Amino acid sequence: MSGAGVSVIIPCYDVAPYVQGAVESVLAQDYAPLEVIVVDDGSRDETAEVLAPYVRAGAIRCVRQENRGLSAARNTGIRHAAGEYIALLDADDLFLPGKIAHQVARLEAEPECDVCWGAVRHFRDDAPEVEFDLRAPLVSGGREVFATLLAANVINPSTVMFRRKVVERHGLFDETLRRAEDLEYWLRLAHGGARFCATGRVLIRCRLLRPGSLSVNAVAMAEARLRVLERVNDRLSPEERREYGTARHLSHARWKAGVAGLATGDVAGARRHLRASAAAPATAGPAAALLAMAAALPPRFGAAAVTRGLALWWRVRLLRARRPPAYVPAAGRALGPTISVVILTWNSAPLLRRCLEALRAHGPRDGVEVIVVDNGSRDDVQGILRVVMPSATLIRNAANRGVAAARNQGLLRAAGRCVVLLDVDTEVRPGALERMADFLDRHPGAGVVGPCLVSPDGRVQDSCRRFPTVFTKLGRRVGVGVLGRLVREESYAPTAAVAVRPVDYAIGACQMIRRQTLEEVGLLDERMFYGPEDVDFCLRAWRAGWQVIYLPDAVVIHRERRVTRRLWSGLSWLHALALVRYFRKHGYWFSREKVYARLGRAAASGSCVPS
Repeated sequence: MSGAGVSVIIPCYDVAPYVQGAVESVLAQDYAPLEVIVVDDGSRDETAEVLAPYVRAGAIRCVRQENRGLSAARNTGIRHAAGEYIALLDADDLFLPGKIAHQVARLEAEPECDVCWGAVRHFRDDAPEVEFDLRAPLVSGGREVFATLLAANVINPSTVMFRRKVVERHGLFDETLRRAEDLEYWLRLAHGGARFCATGRVLIRCRLLRPGSLSVNAVAMAEARLRVLERVNDRLSPEERREYGTARHLSHARWKAGVAGLATGDVAGARRHLRASAAAPATAGPAAALLAMAAALPPRFGAAAVTRGLALWWRVRLLRARRPPAYVPAAGRALGPTISVVILTWNSAPLLRRCLEALRAHGPRDGVEVIVVDNGSRDDVQGILRVVMPSATLIRNAANRGVAAARNQGLLRAAGRCVVLLDVDTEVRPGALERMADFLDRHPGAGVVGPCLVSPDGRVQDSCRRFPTVFTKLGRRVGVGVLGRLVREESYAPTAAVAVRPVDYAIGACQMIRRQTLEEVGLLDERMFYGPEDVDFCLRAWRAGWQVIYLPDAVVIHRERRVTRRLWSGLSWLHALALVRYFRKHGYWFSREKVYARLGRAAASGSCVPS
């Protein structure tokens, strides 16, 4: 290779379904000279067969080695590289057009810059319609980058291009690290005097939540980050440690590693990390509280349940902490049926069968599509669909992603003018969905319609309620005295069971949502793993100018299966965390009058029933 060539290094291990896309994204770049070096790190799948045609055509060079880890694979590629510039690409990511040419131009325009990196566009295989850009703090320089990386690793390695002289001055990746090796390398470069320059341009598409990805294991990543920070801290002088506040960053990393240890049941490891974290003022309170919880709660009092709740919380915290993307229909997708029904199931095969059979018997005959989202069930969901409703679309998740995230998958796949969110423990009665859709057609101001929910014995349930408060939620647990009266006050008067009326929110067991409302309000908030995502959506709909309507002549049987009845269950803890997020998000805790004041209306009353 001659001239200012670029060598692209692609390490791969058991990524046969993805590596072809990565290679194609590099070969499609409008820059030359360019060499592509793929390092097969001992793959056991069909990776070699996928790469073989490219090798025979001379489009890429493939170097094979025994499995030694990501750092060793990258280093092997760098040793074989001949380009003046070196670009990294993970085998499950994709370069965007013009990525290489843009970075080469930036490096040539700024001779003092050693490393160029940029923004990322995320996507998920299970929701191809959704892409969102993650623009981390785009810091440049040396010391500034070092300080930022101590707090969080904001540099995605697939966006990075650096000069060959960087390797000559600072060495290769640390092969003793199996994870967080990129963080260690960036910190070493920044501390060693390398200059970083950030570009605001989105450079790559990064695949989220790929099965088998190193970053999916949040516990191992927390431990790896802690080890890297400890190594970096050992290299710094006492003056540098004070300047960069490494004690604070180490304490925070130990706190995260401690929570991760609790989440996996490693109580001994959790205690070790939390004790170290509690010694620092920055995290002393939370660390000490968790440490006391881990040490003091006897098993019969729910210690195992606390661990399960922390495990769920940790997964949500690290993988889905960001605000969900807005609802954006796929470009050019024409509206199909009138009604799309989205059913979420999780280890509920008997209920799913009843739900589908009722939908087949009593649902609309034409103009309806059914989408079933299997949230990591262990039962035979596919077999039930094959027998009861072969025409239904099945979306399968490898693990339980929570109610909001799973329902969002169905919402993004739905093509109807109206979308129904239906719990698996419901059975629609004749004409229910048609009446709800007809109401939306006749009342353009209505965005969400909820039916009358009844028990199998015919008892009318609380199908709609006023916005909750901390008191009413506590009252539902206690159920007596003053708190019990507050719960009764949250429910509407008995006449609500026989009157069409606007309500604060319709119970999420069955909601029909107008497509235009989805487009304006957005998807469900995935930061609420299990409730109250239904309340949150209805409140956001009211704020966007849409009404939420209770329609009693549309009847749906609801078996009211609650999975958070046990106070110390893992989901109960997670539900409590979601409630805290809800109240903080909407700025009220004890009185819903603040919400009504912001909406510019009194409590939902008959005065605003659409004509």
